[in-house]
Amino acid sequence: MKTKTFTFELFLYLLAFVLALVLRLAQLGAAPLGDVEAGWALQALDLVRGQEFTFGPQPLYVLFTSQLFALLGSSNALARLLPALAGSSLPLLPLFLGRWISGSQRLRWAGLIFAFGMAIDPGLVALSRQAGSLVPALAFSFLAVALYAARRPVPAGILAGLALLSGPAVLHGALTLAAAFGLSHLLDKNLASIAAPAATGTGDADADLASNLPGEAPAEQAAAFDFSAHLLRPALLSAGVVLLLAGTLFLRVPQGLAALFGSLPGYISGWVQPSGISLLHLLAGLAFYQPLVLIFALIGLGRALFDLTTLPTNAQLGPRLALRLGLWVLAALILVLLYTARQVADLAWLLPPLWGLAAMELAQHLPPARDAANRRVAVGLACLLVVLAALSWISLLALARQPGTLLYAALIVGALLMGFVLTLLVGAGWSIPAARMGLVWAAATCLFLGSFSAAWGAAYLRPNGAQELWSPIPAAGQVQQMVSTLGDLAEWNSGHRQDIGVLVTVDSASLRWALRDFSNVRYVAGLAASESPGVVIAPRDQETPALAQAYRGQDFVWRVYPGWPGLLPSNLPAWLTSRQAPLASEQVVLWARVDLFPDQGLGQAAQPAELDELVVPADEEQIIP
Repeated sequence: MKTKTFTFELFLYLLAFVLALVLRLAQLGAAPLGDVEAGWALQALDLVRGQEFTFGPQPLYVLFTSQLFALLGSSNALARLLPALAGSSLPLLPLFLGRWISGSQRLRWAGLIFAFGMAIDPGLVALSRQAGSLVPALAFSFLAVALYAARRPVPAGILAGLALLSGPAVLHGALTLAAAFGLSHLLDKNLASIAAPAATGTGDADADLASNLPGEAPAEQAAAFDFSAHLLRPALLSAGVVLLLAGTLFLRVPQGLAALFGSLPGYISGWVQPSGISLLHLLAGLAFYQPLVLIFALIGLGRALFDLTTLPTNAQLGPRLALRLGLWVLAALILVLLYTARQVADLAWLLPPLWGLAAMELAQHLPPARDAANRRVAVGLACLLVVLAALSWISLLALARQPGTLLYAALIVGALLMGFVLTLLVGAGWSIPAARMGLVWAAATCLFLGSFSAAWGAAYLRPNGAQELWSPIPAAGQVQQMVSTLGDLAEWNSGHRQDIGVLVTVDSASLRWALRDFSNVRYVAGLAASESPGVVIAPRDQETPALAQAYRGQDFVWRVYPGWPGLLPSNLPAWLTSRQAPLASEQVVLWARVDLFPDQGLGQAAQPAELDELVVPADEEQIIP
């Protein structure tokens, strides 16, 4: 019997998977849930508590998260656990494509680059740390397609069923895949007219790709999907079983399966209800968060178009694959731009094929083992270029602190010109391949570090912050501070941190989530004149003359929005380096009756209520009320 050995390649895939887990799971519950996230988490909580609620079109998230809440209690981290785990599985995607990549050293390297790209991509990291079903729909869809192509119909059907239960996002993904397959079919029909005649030998890299699957003809290699009955039937059967059991929580919650049919109307309505997100906003989210993958994907696409007109037919496997990925990216981008309810998060559907295209291009610049001399020169040049890039980054940090200073701008331009001159000198004095490799390695290193820094900021430094383009809007504000203050009041008066009467006049899903553990909370449209509850939470701009007479108040920033009028903040260097930007906010006031305070129990006269001044933390000094 054949046994698979644990190779260094498998170790690298495991390392990419662990890196993805760390970036997605560590401090997962540190950031409070905003209104968008809290809306889904509240459905799972209401299901656990047996309360009436409207089942949204994301039954997998609601059912899975409700069971986590039932077993472990509700928390921010558990509310985000499903998308975090699903997003962490994306680096393993190339392992299911061994039938195509195992015979080509270039494609195996591309698979490893793709795995680490999926692990550290800033957009995918940010989305995987948000409650909801977009990332599960993305991950389960791609894994299902890969498993079916690998002729594993049962696990492919299981994942396809989970993807369908993830809601409207999977319909957008299915439409993207259908458009990509259609464009690929048109490509296959028209490649004969632009292909070069078979002739002469091929280069090492192209010969390596052409020998991807020894013993199979190119037509057989391209046939990734077998829709014959012996594969399609078990896939459909397993998908149906998953829909029935997982969609109803083993027949205990039939509403879950009914909610599945709400996905189609929900998705269709998105084509007629504009979100207000401009096309340039989406393109900015792609350009400023994925420069590494964007640059090398475009270079790879240009290389594929050139190779299709110069290489013989038997050496065009690599260029054809790259062109198919490019058409996939194009189809995904066009659909996102046309979708009127578009969000920056919808760009996630084009990131896997975009990373695949960039990984294939980066793999082209790995030198053969026999080219040791060029490799040493390339490493030296790359180190010098990285030092110059670091100097440019330091100058950019200084420019962020002192906008408009020409000296720092001149230093940035000078460092870039010096790097260009060094590359030309190496190319003229040693060899063009060494210069090219050094430039590519330096650019890839700097851009990889930039992507990792952006992912780190989105995960830990500014999780779900309004200054991040991939975060849901509005972002949550001072939730922990308000809950802590309310808990202190409850403990002073009852000895329990969740036992206090609270009346809320704010319509906010995030506020309902924050107060989920308080036992005596009522939500009303307004405060009646005859009522005098212990605590009232009201909007800052709401007129409350009755509260001002017998209550003390403290205001808290509750919702945070981008505060810049244009596409990007005016101080672009500050935003690029540390995401510093002006933010607008909505505030709520926590009004507490004066007899709840400890000083009232010491015989002191009640003082007139006053609205305390809010001490804004250092990281929120740019919030605009």
